[in-house]
Amino acid sequence: MTARFDNCILNTLYTLRSFWTLEAGEDDCESCPSEWVRIVELMPATVITGGSGGLGNAIAMRFKDAGRTIVSLDSNATSDIADLSFTVDVADSGAVAEAFAAVGQRYGRIDVLVCASGLVVESPVEQMADTDWHAVIDASLTGAFYAARAALPAMSSGGSIIAFSSGYATSGYRNGANYAAAKAGVEALMKSIALEYAARGIRANCIAPGPIRTPMLKAEREAVVRDRIPMQRVGEPADIVGLVEFLASDRSAYITGQTIHVNGGLLLP
Repeated sequence: MTARFDNCILNTLYTLRSFWTLEAGEDDCESCPSEWVRIVELMPATVITGGSGGLGNAIAMRFKDAGRTIVSLDSNATSDIADLSFTVDVADSGAVAEAFAAVGQRYGRIDVLVCASGLVVESPVEQMADTDWHAVIDASLTGAFYAARAALPAMSSGGSIIAFSSGYATSGYRNGANYAAAKAGVEALMKSIALEYAARGIRANCIAPGPIRTPMLKAEREAVVRDRIPMQRVGEPADIVGLVEFLASDRSAYITGQTIHVNGGLLLP
């Protein structure tokens, strides 16, 4: 009951914040009264790693439109959407811990963590360089571990961790063993977190997208895979964002430790 009551309060605050920014004609709270700024700062944060990437950016936009406080961690760029943005290598344990400490100091609590960082470097196994193996493992698996480890102390009942896996974790990936292994590890990590933190009311789940139209999907690959998809199209970011929103909410309060595939029927595990 406490978690649901807290969520009702938060939803009210999110709505009020959205109303204020619409009335003020602003995308942020710089023009808000100081008392309102303090209320916003006390609202728990939604943290997104890879927050300036294709899917990460789409997720940030949806949550921002809902009035949530957005924090972005990304190695390549800062986010124009986020309330607070860090240029951080998610594979740098110290830098990640420092960023989350700053989030905790400013907002106090984290209600949602979305691990959307990832990297693809293709190569046959026997030709794969050590650096390519570690870069891909670090971007997806190590980064998700560091972010979850840093976020969990600031999460309470009703908290949700959502990490991105891939159908390749199930099927394997020709010339992408590093990526398939990283995503399989992410699924195991979320299952382990789900078991360890269920008693605290914190959930952890994976989303395994199929081909999604983002900068990571090359045009020539899109043309190849489209005909193999029963729905005859690649996915759009909106196909993923709605599920992220659902898993972040108390509507999914009894879902944890799961991997949900969103691929138009391409893979039926």
